[in-house]
Amino acid sequence: MTNLTTDYRLNTGARIPKMGLRTQQLPVSRTRQLVLAALRLGYRQLDLTLPATNTAQVGQAIRESGLRRSTIFVTVQLAPTVALAAIRPTVTSALKCLGLSTVDLCVWTAPPCTPQSNQGRFLAWRNLEELTRAGLVRAIGVAGLTLPDLQNLWRHATVPPAVVQISGLIGRSLGQLWPFARAHHLLIAAPVVVEKPVRNRDVRLMAEKYGVSAAQLTVRFCVQRGILPLLAARTPAQLATDTRLAGPLSVNDLHRLATLRNPTENFW
Repeated sequence: MTNLTTDYRLNTGARIPKMGLRTQQLPVSRTRQLVLAALRLGYRQLDLTLPATNTAQVGQAIRESGLRRSTIFVTVQLAPTVALAAIRPTVTSALKCLGLSTVDLCVWTAPPCTPQSNQGRFLAWRNLEELTRAGLVRAIGVAGLTLPDLQNLWRHATVPPAVVQISGLIGRSLGQLWPFARAHHLLIAAPVVVEKPVRNRDVRLMAEKYGVSAAQLTVRFCVQRGILPLLAARTPAQLATDTRLAGPLSVNDLHRLATLRNPTENFW
């Protein structure tokens, strides 16, 4: 199994584990069991999307794990449906359900563009900055923005984003996001979502070549590119196998995966 306790350093100085477990997809009745199993396997980052119905069960698993709070990195991601006025109440409600006084990272997901998008983004970001000043969150991040929008937000922010979350991985060269992220010590994160059966022939054959599943291949792809993968697993067995990776991908294979044509049609 990959060492789940290795980490990246955020531009805040904090450290974040190199892999995370998304809890959004977990059924309420099994959340406590699966999160507890993940923590016992070595997962140290939990990623929750708010609002959610299983937040209390995540908190229960954290307490039952017996692990020190300082060893678990907790991320909450605000869905694009969370209104400006609801940002702080949503986070404080989640903290209460989790039984925590603060979360390590809060990621705001930008809603679809409107003529007032810039103003709305800045107002939303101000609300997140206030959460950091109030000590409710330690770092803030963003999802759903184009690079120009991210650059614009960066120029106006008093507390800069520490993480930018993207959708889709394989087949994305990321273009100018790479140099921008590196110049600003901005960590790129992405959910690992794999269709079953995997219909993209190139992905399927490469996974077979390395003797891994498509999910394992994607996680390895992320790790080698310096991207934080957020895994989704529904069973204890899947929790273990998704992080059991083969050796490093060759430079040619890494490039091939990054430049696959139309992967979203058949893979993501």
